[in-house]
Amino acid sequence: MAFRAARALQEETSLSAEERWLVGKALYRHALYSEARSIFERLYGVADRAVPSWQVAFLAGRCDFRQERWDEAIAWYRKAHARRRSAEGRAEILVHIARSYELSDRLEEAVEAARQAMATRTTDDRRLFLARLRLRLDQPDKAAAGLAKIRGRSRRARGEILVALYDLRAGRQQAARVRLGGIPRGSWSAPAAVIAAGISFDAGDPGAAMELLDREAISMAPFWSDRARALMDRFPVEIVDAWRTGCAEEAGSPDQRLRRRALARWAQLEIDREQLEMLRSVVAREVGVDRPLEVPVFPPGLAGDLWSVGLTTEAVRWDPGGMPNGDVSQAIWTAQRFIERQTPWQAIPTADAAWRMAGSDIPTRGYPLVLQEALHPLPDPDLVWRSAVRNQVPWAALSGVAREESRWNPTVVSRVGARGLMQLMPSTAVAVADTNRWPIPDLDDLFDPQISLDLGGSEISRLLSVFEGQLAPAVAAYNAGESQSKIWLDQCGTPCRPEVFVGNITFSATSTYTQDVLAAADVYVNLYGAVPRAVSARAVGSGSGVGRGRAASSGR
Repeated sequence: MAFRAARALQEETSLSAEERWLVGKALYRHALYSEARSIFERLYGVADRAVPSWQVAFLAGRCDFRQERWDEAIAWYRKAHARRRSAEGRAEILVHIARSYELSDRLEEAVEAARQAMATRTTDDRRLFLARLRLRLDQPDKAAAGLAKIRGRSRRARGEILVALYDLRAGRQQAARVRLGGIPRGSWSAPAAVIAAGISFDAGDPGAAMELLDREAISMAPFWSDRARALMDRFPVEIVDAWRTGCAEEAGSPDQRLRRRALARWAQLEIDREQLEMLRSVVAREVGVDRPLEVPVFPPGLAGDLWSVGLTTEAVRWDPGGMPNGDVSQAIWTAQRFIERQTPWQAIPTADAAWRMAGSDIPTRGYPLVLQEALHPLPDPDLVWRSAVRNQVPWAALSGVAREESRWNPTVVSRVGARGLMQLMPSTAVAVADTNRWPIPDLDDLFDPQISLDLGGSEISRLLSVFEGQLAPAVAAYNAGESQSKIWLDQCGTPCRPEVFVGNITFSATSTYTQDVLAAADVYVNLYGAVPRAVSARAVGSGSGVGRGRAASSGR
């Protein structure tokens, strides 16, 4: 609505400075950077209390930054810095300047700007940023000296991982392993254990690797347990069997706490499909979801009234919050109804609530498939498959991005104007369509699932080509930009294992995003198969065609 209002204002012949400022901000939020920058450039220096000059300059710099015009961005940031009054604000602008220098491969100037940011207002995050830049300049001693001053435990552990990865890239495997082994229990101990286990295995010590993985199994997020299992696939059979036997013995304990911890470790790392199915049966009995789901009693309200007279679709549509979710079985049943009625974005949080009620100490892969399918729905397999084949991208990766970006909601709009299943910015959608010689989409076109999947799939395909088929940096680039992802890949070294690449990602939001997409892609393949079982024979046969919605695609 704000965007439409901005467009309407633009049609007026005479606008005040404040009105032009509002229009410029709306265009910026919708990634129309060239238009927004033109407005900001004309507004800069206008004397109007409603138009903060520092923010005008800063957003002009952001527009140039988003278009990878680094020198222009730096010039605008410096203007913003000169007019910003608060120390915190000036420090943050200096970080933006440092990032622009780094992305333009001027590392010494980046270090100087980061150092000035630190001098203006010191924070642990800025110490980490400066240390990472120093590592890129091969100044490990200066980086370590800065990291030693970090106060927060989690940030300090993060810094230790960065130094360990620097050692690993330099060929100092033993130094890296020792440093990773010294990271205390916390949010970074599981990633450290997975990376250290890989080093141990490469050094010919799979037993030590198994001990590291088992020690941190309970605290592993899905991505890290995926990487741990990928490593365990290479272990000698006797080591995995011995580990499994230990888990089974503890899982039979009468002590509930010990039993559940064993089930959690086992579920995280089990690599044998038959063993995992058996384990899921044990967990189902443990939490009481081993019986067929029945229609539960609805709480009083509109949903129950509509359901009782056969208006089931209307119940889901008009009163989703009134659907039964009082216990685990009820929540799973309701999540299934959401999927059946094509509202997967409601199924996912409902299934997540069911998992938490059942006990989130045991990972979701240890629960029955009905819960996992509700957490990872595939609302239109034919559409996903055709788009994936057309763009030559893994269908599971395409699904993982759609799940993470929009929870499969085709009409969602983000706070910055990204739209549809694949959360495309309008400017990105136009650029992708133009490259492929597809019809240029308007804003409403981005709510069309086929158009969104095709455009997003094409962009993922391009990024996979840029990163030579490596999915982790391609996914990170989809979120944070190609230039930034190239820096993380450069820090990773060659060859680059996914866990090492993710360990080098320094934006927490992008790190979480990349982990979640990669983990979801793995789940999709395991749940639905190499070709999703629900895909029709017609879709499989036509997936390689080049037709796309309203016009033919040039394809890849």
